[in-house]
Amino acid sequence: MRYCDQCRVHIRGTQIKCPLCGNRLTGEAEADVFPKAEVPYRQMHKVLRMFLFLSISAVLICLTANRVFAPDIYWSLFVLFGMASFWASLLMVWKKKQNIPKNILWQTAIISAIALIWDVGTGWNGWSIDFVLPILCIVAIAVIVALIKLLHLGLHECVIYILMEILMGVVVLVLLCVGAVHFIYPSLICVLCCGISLSALIIFRWDVFIEELQKRLHF
Repeated sequence: MRYCDQCRVHIRGTQIKCPLCGNRLTGEAEADVFPKAEVPYRQMHKVLRMFLFLSISAVLICLTANRVFAPDIYWSLFVLFGMASFWASLLMVWKKKQNIPKNILWQTAIISAIALIWDVGTGWNGWSIDFVLPILCIVAIAVIVALIKLLHLGLHECVIYILMEILMGVVVLVLLCVGAVHFIYPSLICVLCCGISLSALIIFRWDVFIEELQKRLHF
């Protein structure tokens, strides 16, 4: 039977990585308990390939038009970087499609990083930390909480991702305290939502909160 040293659980089947944390499993593989369901990915792959072709064609057309009609204004680079940002985000969605809360966390981090790069690349107007970072954090927490209710997910499956989003809220709080934020209302709402979420976890689900911390931090 496979064993995860990080989660400290035994897992039946032939999978290599732990479905909870993604850590590499040790031990001998066993026959799968349940048969694998056939998932129709072929049609999705065809759509993605077609969309990739259209994306590359659009970028090439924009680069050519930029060179012919406005060689002194590099507007086509915005199209190029925008398309690259979109595919980087889509790639992470596809890679983490089996774990929706983790997918949301990765999307929050990737979009925040892309927004910071765009903000710096366009002369730094501060919109990435004034609006994008706090709003993404608020939306991510709200979506994870909604998924817990709608998909009947166990809180223990999502609490670590909620805590990571709350840590992003702490980053927003630090930026707010040092005066890096100019339009403060999204950041204030973000800090408020994170504070309420953390209080709710500690007060109402202290057992799950501590259990997940012990499992992840090994103490």
